[in-house]
Amino acid sequence: RVIDATEGIHAVGRPDMNLMAFTTDPGDVFELVDRLTERGWLVQPTYRYGRSPAHIHLTVDPGNAARADDFLCDLRESLVGLPDRVEAPAGVVAMIEQLGAGGGTIDPAMLMGELGIVDGRLPGKAAMIHRLIDAASPEVRRSR
Repeated sequence: RVIDATEGIHAVGRPDMNLMAFTTDPGDVFELVDRLTERGWLVQPTYRYGRSPAHIHLTVDPGNAARADDFLCDLRESLVGLPDRVEAPAGVVAMIEQLGAGGGTIDPAMLMGELGIVDGRLPGKAAMIHRLIDAASPEVRRSR
């Protein structure tokens, strides 16, 4: 109920167990993952599939349930100024799909640039990487 009462997000399904999944509306769910990670929370991005949108998946256990109020505070603060959803670069998605189909070649410079890899250093944030995986077809995600 707290999730649905928080502006900018809503629950994905109604679990009977200790699992929770929510997504942004209209904000960028992968940017929200980065923001929560920067605040020390371990949240799992889950990619769209069928009718299920990309979302954040959490397991609630006695250890983290005791910090639910802290999480909700950080979640609300992380939603402030959250940009709208960002689409993955079409050229990179097309390259991923071609590779997944067994053809095509990689343009390393373009791929590294889009992923935020500079001088061989991985980016501090993972939102673009998650956007690319999310944009790839489920078949390509499973192929490697």
